Amino acid sequence: MVTNLQLSLPTVLNNMNSLVSEGLLVQVGADESVVGVGRKPQLITVNQKAKFTIGVSIQASQIRIAAVDLKSNIVAKQIRNIVFSNTSEYFTQVLMFVYRFIQLSEIEFTNVLGIGIAVPGIIDQENMTIISSRELGIENEHIEKSFKKALFPVWLENDAIASGRYIQEQYSDSGNLLFLSVGMHIKSALFIDGEPYTGNNNRGIDLAHVCLVPDGKPCYCGRKGCVEQYLSLANISSDFGTELEDFLAEVAKGGEKYKNAFIEYKKWFSLAISNFYRTYNCNIALGGENISLLAPFAADFFADAESAAGTDMHLFFDNKPVESSAVGATLHFITEFIGSV
Repeated sequence: MVTNLQLSLPTVLNNMNSLVSEGLLVQVGADESVVGVGRKPQLITVNQKAKFTIGVSIQASQIRIAAVDLKSNIVAKQIRNIVFSNTSEYFTQVLMFVYRFIQLSEIEFTNVLGIGIAVPGIIDQENMTIISSRELGIENEHIEKSFKKALFPVWLENDAIASGRYIQEQYSDSGNLLFLSVGMHIKSALFIDGEPYTGNNNRGIDLAHVCLVPDGKPCYCGRKGCVEQYLSLANISSDFGTELEDFLAEVAKGGEKYKNAFIEYKKWFSLAISNFYRTYNCNIALGGENISLLAPFAADFFADAESAAGTDMHLFFDNKPVESSAVGATLHFITEFIGSV
């Protein structure tokens, strides 16, 4: 550490002792790997419970709240059913839910670094503006005024980028990652050297409306054959007039018409993943609120996709899909705090 920081040993020790006294660092015992005569050196690590961040994922009919420690661990979580409304009353109620959640989680308000808000849509972080959100039905909404009286700093993040940040930190060895949210809608985010690619006008990438099947199924965007129409989970069971869970249950039972429909879905899924991998040449993570429903079929998905794209591709599932966008929205505050210590 002395060499890396280019500081004298007394200076490093004084700084570390100060951080220990402030509760930001803690001793975790002796380093048993050191062999020899004399006192073993003491191991010191970040006190992950010293500070917390709060993540809120705003959706059309509910919000998901998560409290996160300094090592990005979820220490508490909650779902609140509340229909989105573009009103000051709605955002005030969201803040009240957050404050109550913090109290119930037994977290001191003075230990909260900030609130990360994840929203489905195109955003402008600098101006705290939701440029466009089809799911929430709003455009060019400047929400800073709605959080002006918040007790903590507020950070706005696109939900796919937020999920991708969390997955990248937890599972990816590479700084390059393509995150694909497979749910009722398809969402995507690309990370280059660890940073989200925002493109022109903060729009990032939109793989949902890339053409997968020329002159294929009509899409609500006005085009035909979009990825959205072949990969979104809302579409794979709609032809059968059943819920997704029931559709997949019939697939597991081996029902022929359901099985054939699912084979068709996997075909388009593999083709899309192969195209994405050949385009971006990086690891691909699959997430989304309903992705866990596909987990029992993961081996088939991996085999088919790798067969189409090649064995160099690394494809994996997010194992905390429900909370990942809320957690990812908090990482800004954690990174900022660690960098300031």
